[in-house]
Amino acid sequence: MQKRTCNGCRAIIRKHDYFICNLGKGVAPIFTDDVLVGARPTGMCLKPTTYKEYMQMLTGRYKPKRKRKPKKEVTEPILDELRKIKVPAPKRIRMISERRARRLSQAKLGQLIGCSASFIGHLETGRSNPSADIATKLVQVLEVSFYDLFPDL
Repeated sequence: MQKRTCNGCRAIIRKHDYFICNLGKGVAPIFTDDVLVGARPTGMCLKPTTYKEYMQMLTGRYKPKRKRKPKKEVTEPILDELRKIKVPAPKRIRMISERRARRLSQAKLGQLIGCSASFIGHLETGRSNPSADIATKLVQVLEVSFYDLFPDL
């Protein structure tokens, strides 16, 4: 027995007496002397052009994906306003000048105190505040009072 297709979808054999199309229609059996010899397409089955259409025809339902809404560009004006309002932290100039007067780099000062060079840079620019332990070590190494090193605290 040969398999025929109905407008592009595959016909399959069910039991021993008839052919059926994957979509449930469109293939008619061909009998010769009351013996099933094949199938012929009836044209009742529409040829699916895409897999989505095939699934829709096969199951009777197909839910397309939801279209995502584009993100609103509200954040840009808000960020611009926040940049205008944001007041930068004052540089701790006394700490920088005392470190340079002793000819210490940020890395060397960090080694003496026990922290990283990037943390010293953050302290000097005012991005971060020192803990009590680091503040006392800075006062001891630079020999300056706490209030002179950190006037904003």
